[in-house]
Amino acid sequence: MEKSLEFQKKYSDFKAAKAWFSENVESKNYPPTLFKADGVCACKLNWEKEVGSVTTVTDYPNTDAPAKRSFYTITYTEKELGLKVELKVTEYPNYPVVEYESVLTNISDKNSPEITDLVAFDSILTDADKITLHTY
Repeated sequence: MEKSLEFQKKYSDFKAAKAWFSENVESKNYPPTLFKADGVCACKLNWEKEVGSVTTVTDYPNTDAPAKRSFYTITYTEKELGLKVELKVTEYPNYPVVEYESVLTNISDKNSPEITDLVAFDSILTDADKITLHTY
């Protein structure tokens, strides 16, 4: 077995990564990027959630180490306040990694509510011995 695949199987927990994403993103009806809109937590707003179709591509297909990448968008719309959060999700089927980018947009023709207390990542990570979290 190739060394990198051996390392992945020994030190990676694919089930834990998928369970975390399911529990913290897929099963919730509000975006994982939280904020307050006019003092109200985004988790308490009336979001409509739409999950886009998944596209999977293979990067470096003609090499010894092709890497698959799946991407899709989850869109949360709060029509009363005129807010939209687009969550651009990228999953790597060969790795226990999920990444996402959140884009908050005012979709109304008036000023948005005051947005405060933005938290890019709202989760508790306590079930792993070692965690690496990258943000920018």
